[in-house]
Amino acid sequence: MGVYDKQKRYRKKKTEQDPVYRKRESQRVNDLNKRRYAEMTDEEKDNKRLKHRQYMKEWRQLKKQEKIQIVCHTPENAASALACLSPRSTMKRKTGFKSKPALRKAVKKLLRDVPTSPSKRKGAVAELARECGLTLKEAQSTEPTTSPSFLHPSSSSS
Repeated sequence: MGVYDKQKRYRKKKTEQDPVYRKRESQRVNDLNKRRYAEMTDEEKDNKRLKHRQYMKEWRQLKKQEKIQIVCHTPENAASALACLSPRSTMKRKTGFKSKPALRKAVKKLLRDVPTSPSKRKGAVAELARECGLTLKEAQSTEPTTSPSFLHPSSSSS
């Protein structure tokens, strides 16, 4: 049994039992990687970044394929499954926001700053919609709405 094997066995034993050793060993490896990175030339750093980027791209694609297989079990359903798996991207295409809470937050900020008087609120929202290039349908009821109609693409006619 060589020195390498003894060292390997010792580290395995310590890693399983001693949390202090695990922390120190992790720090040692991080320092070693930082030293190696500092000694690299710019070209080597660029190559390393490129390889890592390629690896991440392949890994994400693999994960996406796994999710599709889990959801649809058949290749025919892959297109519909792909659309279901990315609600954020469809949300972003529809509204410009990544998530519903972000949209709600923006709407809440708008409503907070819009006048409380029904006629002034209506005029301000109409002006805002006009500046955004949207046309408003006149609401059936005379009560002020809690959310402006320009935030709902289905109610505006473009």
